[in-house]
Amino acid sequence: MRILYFSMNCSVHDRRFLASFVKYGVYVGFLTLETQKVPCEDLAGVKYLGSLDVQANANAKDLMDAIPLFTRILHQFEPDLILAGPLHNCGFIVGVSNANLPFVAQSWAFDLLWEARRDHDSRYRTRVALEAATAWFLDSNALLQECQSLTGLSIPANFVMPWGLESIDMYSRNKHRDSLRRQLGIEAYTILLCTRNMEEIYGTKILLEAFRLAHKQNRNLRLFWAGDGSLRCIVDNFIEAHKLNESVELLGLLKHDHLLNFFAVADFYVSCSASDGTSISLLEAMASGLPVVVSDIPGNRELVRHNDNGWLAKHESASEFAATMLEATSASHERLQQMIQKNLVLVQTKADWSRNFFFFLRFLKQCM
Repeated sequence: MRILYFSMNCSVHDRRFLASFVKYGVYVGFLTLETQKVPCEDLAGVKYLGSLDVQANANAKDLMDAIPLFTRILHQFEPDLILAGPLHNCGFIVGVSNANLPFVAQSWAFDLLWEARRDHDSRYRTRVALEAATAWFLDSNALLQECQSLTGLSIPANFVMPWGLESIDMYSRNKHRDSLRRQLGIEAYTILLCTRNMEEIYGTKILLEAFRLAHKQNRNLRLFWAGDGSLRCIVDNFIEAHKLNESVELLGLLKHDHLLNFFAVADFYVSCSASDGTSISLLEAMASGLPVVVSDIPGNRELVRHNDNGWLAKHESASEFAATMLEATSASHERLQQMIQKNLVLVQTKADWSRNFFFFLRFLKQCM
């Protein structure tokens, strides 16, 4: 089985897919849309096919200009199947290339829930990819509903799978939690952890204002933020203007093993994202035993039931998020433990990457 895996760049998620293909004996060729700053040649067992040298935010014309190069690479590699996404750029190129091969369109959630809603051109490109595909690969039922709404198609072959966690056990509560909290000097504080990047799509401004409002009511709250992004200057200025320097800890981008320590020392996980399918960050928080306060959007509602195993708040309302943070942080220990146990069962049932990937691979073989 030869698969052409075509993605925007060489992210952590891409590497996980590629490594799993190799593990199961699939010969996989890896093509990227953008030129990579980090070398991709180090991927063991993967044939790196290079880049189309096109920006992720390219319009339809610029993407179509890359089709001759894409076609040449396709003919040289001779795959049995193409797996491509995000939909609005990589998927679009495959969709208009007349590849005449099984094509599984892989949504990355933001392509459907954010990009396709931005403008007509993005929406058109996303629809072209979906309509040209042999099958759709999605991480939540919320995305499936979005695909149907966008295309008007009766449901084609599709596979809905949370991308999940590679090793759920690595997220179990760190036995060194207490000593880590002492080292950080945070034993007396309630720590809210956010691991989303500082981008509009992730509700950066909402999180800042929500925390400011909640902190006014509870000075014991601290926000640890592991991420970075294009809105970093706005974040810095807000913290300075509202004198939150002692209450907000900006951790920057962390390696995963370092990030696990902050999942261990935190008390709650918070995300104000405006768009998510099945959020890996949310699954990580649940697996780490953190009660969660997240935005009330379709993807999150598939994992979180308000006041049952977490809290939901309107993603566009800082005041509602602040009130929900305060409600969560005042909940009894017994109630929080009940939520934690429900979430651990949920993660073990739905988010086992190895088990999910095995069934995904079987689905791909059926598409050929």
